[in-house]
Amino acid sequence: MKKVQIFLLVLIAFSLSQCKTTQFEKQAPFTIQSATYNYWKGGQPNVGGTKVSFAYKATKPVEFDSIYFQQKSVKVELQEIAGTTYVVGFFNNSRNIPVVGQVKATEKKQSTPFQLGPNEAVLSYLKDGKIKYFKVSDLEEVSSNMNQ
Repeated sequence: MKKVQIFLLVLIAFSLSQCKTTQFEKQAPFTIQSATYNYWKGGQPNVGGTKVSFAYKATKPVEFDSIYFQQKSVKVELQEIAGTTYVVGFFNNSRNIPVVGQVKATEKKQSTPFQLGPNEAVLSYLKDGKIKYFKVSDLEEVSSNMNQ
């Protein structure tokens, strides 16, 4: 009987240690106004990628880190367009690169720690020295000529 109890305790402890999941923030220090993505193609064969954009507002500065989208992650860039601030990630899907003088992308192609649907993304940001994660659902696919 004691062996069964010990086995059950070990099993429960093991399963609890394996169940640690990334917690998403329910209240972020910013508000997402729009979330879009678009696929683009370059002027040469096998050159293209995906641009993910989040228009946001915040009362205090936010230090964004990465975007996770469709099992990839990239470091973010901030863009200001017509008075709106965007957090942008450029996912490079190009093959047969590098071209002479091209900077290598910082995109990570391994699987991400998140199970995301095709129109979901996660924004990571720093708060009090810790990385926080905010999940954004229902990203809208826009055409390539709507670069926002």
